[in-house]
Parts: sequence; C-alpha cells; structure tokens
Amino acid sequence: MNAYNQTVAPVNTVVARSDVKDHAKIEHTVDDDLVDAYLAAAIRIAEERLRRQLITATWVLKLDAFPADGAIDLPRPPLQSITSITYVDTEGDTQTLSTDVYDADTDSDPGVLVLQHQQSWPVTRDQRHAVTITYVAGYGDDPEDVPADYRLAIKILAAEYYRERESGGALPGVVKALLGDRNYNA
Repeated sequence: MNAYNQTVAPVNTVVARSDVKDHAKIEHTVDDDLVDAYLAAAIRIAEERLRRQLITATWVLKLDAFPADGAIDLPRPPLQSITSITYVDTEGDTQTLSTDVYDADTDSDPGVLVLQHQQSWPVTRDQRHAVTITYVAGYGDDPEDVPADYRLAIKILAAEYYRERESGGALPGVVKALLGDRNYNA
C-alpha cells in the first residue's frame, strides 16, 4: 500500500494576502486572520483539484516494495529532485539506495523515478512501507514560478469565500476553468 504526505511545507505562499484584499476591495486589517484562513483553504483546494504542488515543498512516498516494472510515478508534480531513497533490506536493516541506481525524470508529468541502465531495485523485507522516497516538488519557490491561471484562481476563490462566508462553498465556474476543469459549467 502506498502512502504519501508533505513533510516540509512551502516557505512562501502562492498568493499574498494583499493580493486577495486588493481583489476583494478590503481596506481594513480587522479581518486579516479571516482572509489568511480563506487563502489557505483556497490554496489547499486548488492543489487538491490539480493534484499538484504549487510552491516548492518536500514530500515522502512510502511503498511496500519496489515495483517490478522499474518505474515509480511520484505524486504531486512537478518533480524537482529526489532527496533520498531508503529501504528496509531482507535482514531488517535500513539502507540508503545509491544515486548510481536510479534517475529522476523531472520532464515527465508526473515525475518518474527510473532505473539507470542495467540496474535493478534491491529486494526489500516483506513489510508495509519498506521503501521511503523523499523528494522535492513544486513549480518553484516564488509565486511568479506558478502558472498565472492557478494564482488567479486562488485569489478569486479566497476573495469569494470572504465575500460569501455563509454560502455553500461551491467553486465558481471561472475558478474551475482556470484550474483546467473542462466541465466548469457543470
């Protein structure tokens, strides 16, 4: 069974509070905490819908074993780099896999971990989460690295949540369209 989670959060936010306040025409500071909460929710929703990491963060993927076919898709593209790969060997000891064994295909979407020529994955102990892959994903450290459509969708959504606090929370069609949802009128 695979499991993955973010272990190091982004240092920067994809959209600044001031951008949301400008968009929503909020001139006071009384609701800054509320704006921050809506902005965090909008970012989370956008990343979940996109299944992407927007600003650079570190992720860990745990596998029960290395795959038989040799390739491992890494969730939350775009992949920037592999930090480390560790595994539990048949004796129960944790080993670090040499970088001579694998390559990171950062051009694929999602990023793929592949074996180098004439290499094979080591045999692991038969246990849950015997393999741990730590990697860095995201468009970059700065908001400008993230596609403009995604930033605009987040700004619109956070402002909408602020204005319509008690509404059902449905995503506006324009946000769905900006996030690439082909059925945005639905």
